Amino acid sequence: MSGTRAGILAELVAIREDLVGLADRLDRLQAQVEGLGVEDFELVDGGSVRGLPAGVAAKAAPAPLTSDRERTSAAEQTGRFFVRCLANLPGGDSGRSRVKLQNRLYVVVRSIRGQVFNPVRVLSRFSEARELVTETGVGSNFGDSIFAGFASQWEAKIAVQEVALVAFDDQKGFLVALPASAWDKRVDKRKLKPGTINKVLKVAVGGSTEEDRLQAAEGKTINSWIGWLSEAFVPSISFGEEVATSGFVDRDSGDPCFPFAEALVEAAKDKFQVRHPGEEEVPPDRLTALENQFGQLRGSLEELLKFHRAGGGGGSGYVTAEEVPGGLSKSPPKTAGKVKAKAKVKGPPVGPPPGLGAVHDFPGLDPGTVAAALQAGVPRSQLETISRVTLGRPAKLGDFPAEEEAADGDGSVMEVEQEQEDMPADPMARALVQLTTIVGHLSKKAKLDPLEDALEGLSGSGSVEQPSGLARKHAALIAALKKTFKENPKRIWEIIESNMADEFDLRVSQPNVPGLSFTARGWAEHRSRIMGYARSVRATWTLSGVLDALRNGCVDEARARCCLGLAQLEQESLDHGSFLLAQEFSFEPPAPLSSFQAHALPDVTEMPHTSSRMSLLPEGTSGHALADSRVDEGDPLPGSSTSQPLALFGRGKPESAQSSAQHGAVDKPGSVCPLSSDEGILPEVQLGDDSSARVPKHIPGAGASSIRIWASWSNWHQDLFASSTPFSRFYKAQCSRWLAANSQAVREEDQVWPMPLPYRRFAGKGICDRERGFRRLLNLQVSYLNFLHLGGRSPPSGICGPMPLSSKQKEVVARLRRLSEAWSLLDELHAADMGRTAAKQEKQEQVLGCLTKMCTAAVGDLKKYRLQRSCVTQGHEKDDLGQVIGKMNFGDSVAAQPIVASRVKVDGRPCFDPTPFLDEESHKLFVEPFHQDLHQERDRLHPPRVQIHASTTEKVKLLHLLNRSGRLVFRKVSDVFRGFGNGLFCVSKNLEVDRLILDGRPANLLQVPPDHYILTMASTSALLGVHLKPHEKLLFSGDDLSNFFYMFKVGPQRASRNFLDWAIPTKLVRDFAGFPQDLLGEEFVYACLNSLAMGDSAACAYAQTSHLAMALQCNALDGDSLLTMHGRAPRGSFMGGIIIDDFVIMQKVSWDAQVGDQLLRRRSNMHAMYKRVDLQAHPTKGFDNVDCADFWGANVNGVSGLVRGNIGRAASLCWVTAQIASLGVCSVGLLEVIAGGFVALFCFRRRLMSLLSWIYAVQVGREQSDIITLPMGLVDELWSLVVLCPLAVTDLRASFSEELYMVDASNWGDAVVSACIKGSMHEEIHRHGVSKGCWTKLLSPFKGHLRGKGILPEADELPEGEVAYEEHPVWESAARCLDFSLVWKRRAKSQRHINVGEMRAYLKAEAVAGLRACDQRVPVGGDSQVVIGAVCKGRSASECLNEELRRSLPQLLGNGIYSTPGYVRSAHNPADDPTRGKSLRSPSCYLPQWWIDADLGDFSGIDEFLSSCDLLPEQLAGYDSLAKLNLKEPDLLDKSICSSRHRKQKISVKEKLRSRKASEVSNEVSPSDEPYPWSQEIYDIFLFFGKEQFIFGSDERFPPVQPGFIDLYSGKKGFARACSKLGATWILTVDILDGPQCDLLDGATRIRIEKLLKVGACLCFSAAPICASFSTAITPAVRSPLEPRGIQPIRPGMVKKIADGNSHSQWLALMIRLCISLRISYWVENPDGSYLWRQPEWLELPKGMSRKYFRVDFCTFGTAWRKRTRFLTSCRLRGTKRLCNRQHNHVILRGRSRQKKISMTKLAEPYPKGLCFMLAWAICADLNVLKSGASFSCRCDHRRIGEAKNPGPRQQKPATRDPRRLDQVEMVRPETVAIGSAAWDSFAEWIKESMGQSPAWNLINRWEELEPVVHRRPLPLRMVQAMISLALFWNWTRKFCKQKGDTLFFLWTLLRLQVQCFYAFPSPSLGDAGWAAYMFTAAGLFLEMDEHHCSALLFCIYGCAFCIYEV
Repeated sequence: MSGTRAGILAELVAIREDLVGLADRLDRLQAQVEGLGVEDFELVDGGSVRGLPAGVAAKAAPAPLTSDRERTSAAEQTGRFFVRCLANLPGGDSGRSRVKLQNRLYVVVRSIRGQVFNPVRVLSRFSEARELVTETGVGSNFGDSIFAGFASQWEAKIAVQEVALVAFDDQKGFLVALPASAWDKRVDKRKLKPGTINKVLKVAVGGSTEEDRLQAAEGKTINSWIGWLSEAFVPSISFGEEVATSGFVDRDSGDPCFPFAEALVEAAKDKFQVRHPGEEEVPPDRLTALENQFGQLRGSLEELLKFHRAGGGGGSGYVTAEEVPGGLSKSPPKTAGKVKAKAKVKGPPVGPPPGLGAVHDFPGLDPGTVAAALQAGVPRSQLETISRVTLGRPAKLGDFPAEEEAADGDGSVMEVEQEQEDMPADPMARALVQLTTIVGHLSKKAKLDPLEDALEGLSGSGSVEQPSGLARKHAALIAALKKTFKENPKRIWEIIESNMADEFDLRVSQPNVPGLSFTARGWAEHRSRIMGYARSVRATWTLSGVLDALRNGCVDEARARCCLGLAQLEQESLDHGSFLLAQEFSFEPPAPLSSFQAHALPDVTEMPHTSSRMSLLPEGTSGHALADSRVDEGDPLPGSSTSQPLALFGRGKPESAQSSAQHGAVDKPGSVCPLSSDEGILPEVQLGDDSSARVPKHIPGAGASSIRIWASWSNWHQDLFASSTPFSRFYKAQCSRWLAANSQAVREEDQVWPMPLPYRRFAGKGICDRERGFRRLLNLQVSYLNFLHLGGRSPPSGICGPMPLSSKQKEVVARLRRLSEAWSLLDELHAADMGRTAAKQEKQEQVLGCLTKMCTAAVGDLKKYRLQRSCVTQGHEKDDLGQVIGKMNFGDSVAAQPIVASRVKVDGRPCFDPTPFLDEESHKLFVEPFHQDLHQERDRLHPPRVQIHASTTEKVKLLHLLNRSGRLVFRKVSDVFRGFGNGLFCVSKNLEVDRLILDGRPANLLQVPPDHYILTMASTSALLGVHLKPHEKLLFSGDDLSNFFYMFKVGPQRASRNFLDWAIPTKLVRDFAGFPQDLLGEEFVYACLNSLAMGDSAACAYAQTSHLAMALQCNALDGDSLLTMHGRAPRGSFMGGIIIDDFVIMQKVSWDAQVGDQLLRRRSNMHAMYKRVDLQAHPTKGFDNVDCADFWGANVNGVSGLVRGNIGRAASLCWVTAQIASLGVCSVGLLEVIAGGFVALFCFRRRLMSLLSWIYAVQVGREQSDIITLPMGLVDELWSLVVLCPLAVTDLRASFSEELYMVDASNWGDAVVSACIKGSMHEEIHRHGVSKGCWTKLLSPFKGHLRGKGILPEADELPEGEVAYEEHPVWESAARCLDFSLVWKRRAKSQRHINVGEMRAYLKAEAVAGLRACDQRVPVGGDSQVVIGAVCKGRSASECLNEELRRSLPQLLGNGIYSTPGYVRSAHNPADDPTRGKSLRSPSCYLPQWWIDADLGDFSGIDEFLSSCDLLPEQLAGYDSLAKLNLKEPDLLDKSICSSRHRKQKISVKEKLRSRKASEVSNEVSPSDEPYPWSQEIYDIFLFFGKEQFIFGSDERFPPVQPGFIDLYSGKKGFARACSKLGATWILTVDILDGPQCDLLDGATRIRIEKLLKVGACLCFSAAPICASFSTAITPAVRSPLEPRGIQPIRPGMVKKIADGNSHSQWLALMIRLCISLRISYWVENPDGSYLWRQPEWLELPKGMSRKYFRVDFCTFGTAWRKRTRFLTSCRLRGTKRLCNRQHNHVILRGRSRQKKISMTKLAEPYPKGLCFMLAWAICADLNVLKSGASFSCRCDHRRIGEAKNPGPRQQKPATRDPRRLDQVEMVRPETVAIGSAAWDSFAEWIKESMGQSPAWNLINRWEELEPVVHRRPLPLRMVQAMISLALFWNWTRKFCKQKGDTLFFLWTLLRLQVQCFYAFPSPSLGDAGWAAYMFTAAGLFLEMDEHHCSALLFCIYGCAFCIYEV
């Protein structure tokens, strides 16, 4: 050992650490020994842990402290892990992850070759352990080895003792061995009763013969089960002399034998830790011996400690008195204390075993190493040799290289001396510094091979390189690769195969876990990024097969595969690229192309295309390295990007993960750790005290990935194809090219949703990458809107495959394209372009990286190669809200950043005085922040703790920066309120600058900020109300003030309020410029921010108020043009607004204008004001007269009129969200961030917020750090967010609808009414609609029932504490004064919630408006506060309402509808009448004058009226009067606008309208001036049904004054409309679907109809009662001919239907009797087979009327179904019939219609139009009310009397033929057919005469000589037989097997299958005539099979027949 000073110091440091640790360990052991009792203490033989080294291989890095109890528990768990692994049980968690200390030694229990070490092997270096636990000593495949690392020796002992001392439990009973056939893992194969044995293990032991059971038989091995026998079966054991029958057999030969007893005993010891009865007991005096040894050890250690405290120390490990150097000084106690603290952090140091006196016999060697070597059995001779070699080396190792000292001469000595002067005074510290310098220098001299050196140079630093530097490194790397390929090719394939193996396994190899033997084809199919391109897949499959053959040692097979591959390529080229025949050369199944098609493209961060991931090459290589070898520097390949070089060689395992794998570390399931900083990820920033704060390693946001959003759209398409969620299945079905049988059905022209995908072509001329991706996006948008429209159901076949779009659908697609087109124009986003979004994305990518690392092995697909257990599953299967599978150990969002003074920009000095621009209260609070006296109560306040997030160095730098700019003052301790100080931190603004934030939470408690004008801040929601006409566009100008907050001059009190919570030593800042002299005597001072700062709760109020006052004073803005947070868009062309420091103005100009005159003038005024107050606008953020700008978080295009959120931020959010959806797991905190981001974007199209449902549901009751599996519903929801996000746009060019809609619902159903609203009021009414939602949840069931009945008070509609809506006078006037008409009403199909019905009515109004006109703003009024609140917010807290809003998105987005809700009371809502069974009300009053004036463009009246009610938009905006500001001319802004902050309406508008109604309006509307022919009772009946129930003909007066028709159960009202056209004056239609007043089961309604019949008001009575129970198709039957009123007993489900049917039947029969008696025309309809006609009341009708029917089939009027129907009628049609001629097929009315989504019987209910007119014509003709025009008098059915109805030549209408019977199509005229028939007959006669004559055959022979027969290549017989078999299997009997196989016979003949054909011919004995007849018959069969091919084959048939006959 060296005796130099440096060596002695280094050894002394190690000794001190060891001694301190030993002392600590000794005290702990002594305490443990003293606490043990004799009865429960057992001495342990330490032999099992021999070989533990005394020294420490490497110093442990500082690590978190772990208690001894935790470390002991972890060691015991590791021991149990060893036990489980040795027993071949699942290992589970080893417990080593619980100890966060570096491993200092390694215990190996079993090697990779299966050798079990007893005692265990203990090694001090992992390189030594690797030799035992890996195959080749390298890599990370640990196989079945068992080992673990420990931080200290005592932990290793505990673990090993856990293995060796598993106690024998006498209570377990007998340990028995069973034959292999007696027990099995499967219960059904066990021969023993359940519970016979427990804890069974299978072992293989040696066998013995029956003759000699005491000796082991050679070559015999027995498989046996060993386990504990249950206590109940112990009595069954018998011990006798006779030999028991054995079931044991030799596992190889099967011969009977017995297990060898000693082998069973050893197995029991090994597996069950039992003790053999013959073993010796532990001696009782062992405890005494152990105590004596501890006493001796303690005494020795005390002597050593005394020596060291006296200043001694040696240079050879364990010091003796002789080794103490004389000149060594005593170390100070302070240093010793530090060493002790350091030792505690590292854990107890390891010392040498006591009693080894020979450790000092080998100078130059470490005593601990010597002790370990001696215990391991190393011979002393070898240790002596090593000692001599060590002593023979140079004794001194210089601090610098010798050659440098020689070159520098004296200078080097001086440098060394200078460095020694800077050394610490402590000798040990100096020794450590010198040792570190030496090691660092030696490490620099280490030589790497060329390849490793090149890779180290490329990826070692991890810093951001310039492109030129990267190019040089890439060139060096390529050169190294080429050199390695030539000199050492083995190195190349070793690296590649190693990476393939790592990727194939995708997990960290673990002890006792077998590695996965990979194959090249397995890697290619399941782990590669090779996409599904056929040629690439085939080449990959061939090469991987070759590689697998070589790896298996099959060289010949590999060469054969290579040759076959060349043959395949040659054949493919000969076949012009077709691989059909080339595939046969592979002699194996084709490559699994479908598996490769499921591969996902690399995402945007992996740079697809030319920068593809070459994942198998050495780690650190970039694809740009290969590109740089082909092109010059600065000229990248097309499509490549040089901004982000990737680690393309070796993807998937970061360095930290590889290191963990090498050390056998196993990640704890569910835990997630942040990625290493080498991967470009921010390290975790600890914000604690000053010592914990540190500067980030790189710029926040610099690691954010670049985004090419158009490339992501194609990736989303592929990700959805690889998914299995409901939407992905829907999308894949739509993308399929399969068409169902009924897909050719003609779609309705007006049907828009669902629609087929608009684009099928993604490649070709003119389609670039952007356009290709954009088309993918539009397809996804259309598909998801279809998915919403259908409610998640499977797509109908009519929208799957390449289906054409209708004209309306094309309009919708064009609209979607226009709204999303701005995204396709977005350039590639880099981190520098994202601003502060970059830091957010970087943090989110960090989270995604951790989640990906966590679940990579779980989601991998290796089903073909192993059974893999997944720890990450889809949560939808087990839990609808996903499952928590782990925790995040760091935040998901960007937290406060530590301050880096160089990144903080505070230019200029505070120079702005805001006091002249503040109102009185704000002025006082600004100057005197403590005048509110809140500081007097600070004892009751509890301020939070804050700090300055910066290191001491950065703090000082920041103070210098603030002091130089005049923003820093100092206060003494008594001048501040201690405990209420402020903190400081930064947030990232961009890659260059951070924003300084004051953490003023404590100081904010001492003030109440003034918020009088805070709501004057502008908002994009107000901007959305702007309307651009077709000839207008919008121009913008604006500025951003630089450092606005930090330019404020503040007074002394406010500066004292801004003191920083950091007591600064005065000596640290006393030299600052301007430091007060009176503070020099203070020990500590406080620094105060001498300006306004972000974080002050009143800062925004001061800034907003002063900035607004400046704009108003200089006339840059005025009150009429101000855009505010809760205000409405101004009516004029100019408008503007301010948000703190952002000033933006805009002006509508003509289309060809380039500048706005007001923009120039007002912006100039604002700049002059800035200059006057010493403010400066940002030089680069301003814009002037531009038509597209980004401000206030929005992107506004003044030309297109589209307003949306910032596209860059939206693209980043969508990109991250798509990664989450593809990954399938996420943390709750990240989901919160995602939801918040989309809420901000969807503010521009609020209805899209209804998509956010699952994302909120999964967060309930969970912590932000929880990691959950995403349920399928959430995955689909995330896809909907990213797909539909580009549609979050408001179109300012959308026009205003001229229809005002009112909606309502009741328990009966829903209704929509509308009124025309023209003039300027159709635009003005939108300014007074509801813009803020209140309560959005469903009413309680009880309240919902009351509201459905219309009796719930309006005050009870919302919960207590919620502010209800007040009816606005504009909307009330519209509801009461306009004339409304019924648009739509529908009966509720089921008892749905009343709020659901109201929501459906509202959405129906939007749909109706969209059908009338697109791209418009629609006003919709209603009386449901819940629905209006949900519409305003865009979503509802109740899922059923949210589902309705989601399903409305296709209509809303497709038609471009923007609705404005308005609240009206139920009493004023005209839509309430149709739902309550009332007639639609008439206007109750005239329009007020201010409405009429506003219609004409004069708004002064309405403004005056609303001002008197405090309801002007400015009054409702929430801010005080602008006149209160300190302005020059406040009168210009004071327009009698009262201060109103969120106040309610004060003046009752109801009273105002009532007074107007009393003086000006009559409440009644006179129906007619003529005398009314009927009584008031009849008049009331007409009013009861309402005008909307009447269909008028010639006389439209209401109530009617002439008799008309009554049509009951009118349904679609086809008959009524036909009657109105043919002469009826009016028709009253009564159907339950029209309202509750039309319920014909109601007795009152029946009485009213009877009265109309009796008074003569009805000329014709018609009815078509429902046949819900009368139908004969009901199964099982409910009626029969014997029991027509119902089969008894009646099923419970049919009781009501039968009772209702019988009631309808009896009442209708009574009405028919009344009609007969009053001679009123009538008809009653029901199906022909209906049981209605068998009811007694119908059979007993008088005058035989029960038999006077008109029977008709609907198909005679053009329907696809027959539906035979019977009419009982008195008109001229009675006794007639019009039935089907049976010449066509009918559609069976069974099941449901796929197109209409209703039952087929419901679809067939309406009468055909022809039938309606036939009935109407017969009735009107009988009643003489038929219209008497000239055409009727001359029996002409048209108006061209005396002319043809359609003049001109008759158009030839082609006959309709069945296209399937082409053989019936005549191609020639009959004359030609006759000529052909004559020629055929002549030819046939000639054949009969010539048959058998030799001249004919001679003629044929001569012909063959002149024209030789050329045969085609025969078709193989097997192929023909296979084709026929396949045809038979597919039932193609018509084509192949018609007429008993004759067709097959002629096919055989034509194929010339030689002699095979003759077996099928008839006998030659038939003669000539027989042959001809057979030939003609066969020819006829062939013609019948396919006549249109007969002409080409006829001659061949006859030729074949003659040839065969001749033979």
